[in-house]
Amino acid sequence: MRFVARLKIPKVSIPLLIAILVIAAVATAIRNLNSPAQGTITTPISDTSASQIKSRPAYKTYSDPVVSFNYPSIYDAEAGQKSSGYLDVIELRKTQQRTEFASIGVYPGSLANESGINYRRVHPELYKLAPTSDGSVLYSKTDSTEYTGFWQKGPDVVTISFTSVGAHDFTADYKMVADSLKLKQ
Repeated sequence: MRFVARLKIPKVSIPLLIAILVIAAVATAIRNLNSPAQGTITTPISDTSASQIKSRPAYKTYSDPVVSFNYPSIYDAEAGQKSSGYLDVIELRKTQQRTEFASIGVYPGSLANESGINYRRVHPELYKLAPTSDGSVLYSKTDSTEYTGFWQKGPDVVTISFTSVGAHDFTADYKMVADSLKLKQ
């Protein structure tokens, strides 16, 4: 302990040492940020070559015991989580860009008291009614992120809803599904 007590470090030495270390750290960071990048860039191997894309069919067909329809081949289809009262729910997800979705639902009911139509009707600032010639009720969201149609098919209501995180024109995709949709019950 006596040895430590004998050391007399000037009061300026510690702040000077800290300042030198800070300056060295900043100089090293600047040098490293300005030097060329080093490393390896790897890209995922895609199983979709240009020839496979050209030979891909324009649509796929979905069929289960309740419904069947065609949908664009850029989507993958899977059975969705059924809520109470639904006879069938199918979800479509875009294969390459996972920001676009579709949902097809079938449930017993009537368009006259359908809550989705009523909600869209009372919110014209969010939804606009689109013209149809097939007896369906079709709404598009004013920011072009949703395109939803409702049909009365016997005692059941069928909904097809395309949504996206950004503005997108779903007219062609919607038309393909809507024009080919058939209930099996």
